[in-house]
Amino acid sequence: MSDLAIKVDRVSKKFCKSLQKSMVYGLTDIGRNLCGMKSDPHILRDDEFWAIKDISFEVKRGEAFALVGANGAGKTTLLKMLNGIFWPDEGKITVKGTLGPLIAVGAGFHPMLSGRDNIYINAAILGIGKKEIQKRFDEIVAFADIGKFLDTPVKHYSSGMFVRLGFAVAVHCEPEILLIDEILSVGDMSFQTKCKKKMDQFLTSGKTIVYISHNLDTVVNMCQRALFIQEGRMVYAGDSKNVVYEYRKSVLNQEKRVLSHGIRQGSGEVVIKKVELLDQNGEATDTFKPMSYLKLKVHYDAVQRVENPQFRFRIFTNDKTIIVEANSSDHSEQLGAIQGPGEICYEIPSIPFNVGRYPFSVLIADSTGMMVYDAHEHLHEFMVDPGSDNLDIPFRSGVLFVPGQWDLNSKTL
Repeated sequence: MSDLAIKVDRVSKKFCKSLQKSMVYGLTDIGRNLCGMKSDPHILRDDEFWAIKDISFEVKRGEAFALVGANGAGKTTLLKMLNGIFWPDEGKITVKGTLGPLIAVGAGFHPMLSGRDNIYINAAILGIGKKEIQKRFDEIVAFADIGKFLDTPVKHYSSGMFVRLGFAVAVHCEPEILLIDEILSVGDMSFQTKCKKKMDQFLTSGKTIVYISHNLDTVVNMCQRALFIQEGRMVYAGDSKNVVYEYRKSVLNQEKRVLSHGIRQGSGEVVIKKVELLDQNGEATDTFKPMSYLKLKVHYDAVQRVENPQFRFRIFTNDKTIIVEANSSDHSEQLGAIQGPGEICYEIPSIPFNVGRYPFSVLIADSTGMMVYDAHEHLHEFMVDPGSDNLDIPFRSGVLFVPGQWDLNSKTL
């Protein structure tokens, strides 16, 4: 028996933006097929677009495979094609094994029926008979943790209860392939932990998971391989850690922008001519690795003599929260008088930031700090990126990257 559970071979799917035109195109295609004429799936008609275009991948039995990408990239469409909800316009999908889909909250549930009734209905949709589900009924209810609401119409359920019940039915019907969309993020922490344990058991038993999530830490920790999709097309496929890196790098590059929300103001006695960021080799760059060296170099021109100016450097999050503020007046020595062109540098021996983009401001003021000669407020930014040669640095939440070491002292059991 082949160890492949899923094979997607050069699959494409198109949709129409206009409902009216979509219905016309559908009737036209049916009419052509009845007349023995083939419609051309390769051509996009007016208002049509490719939701999925020329995608290929394989998933082995016992493997967890992730689909990552921005909202609207085509991940859910692809998952629905694996489940047979949509048929490809081009290419071929081969699925070997029974499916347990969790694609939408409450999919397949009848809102007027109770949780008890919907367990049997959902199981029947998944191909499980009444006698078989009766054997697993108590396990499903216990896992879903909806005991006192079991006989309540599901229209009164919260989104979290929908997810718990849907997931409980899907995994206890013991499918060979589990399709999971982002819906697990709706559940609370306790339920997510329970789901994670169940999925680990699922994989250990040699079954397969295809997983969509925007929680990239989960993708790296749970999935061996992944596929990065952008605007319906393959961008990168391979080891999940490398795929997540490529996806994050793409997002950061897309965020690179002219900081149009920044402003420049000042009285003009001293003018900032140029702002540079330099690496440890003295090379100008806007991309640094966590814990690497950064030097800020400000080129200025004092159009008249100025006594003891202050130079200020601020780094922000994207929501303009100040992370760091450095001021030349923090040092006991004053800078003295300046006149004409010059430059001043500020060094950070080790950047303590996580992966992300960081806007920054540079300001020159008088000795009191009250009169601003020139200020570049939010006009510059730099990126912290681990680089493809250093993927052992994990992606984590938060702003600061604080290296440390765990030391476990425990008795041998």
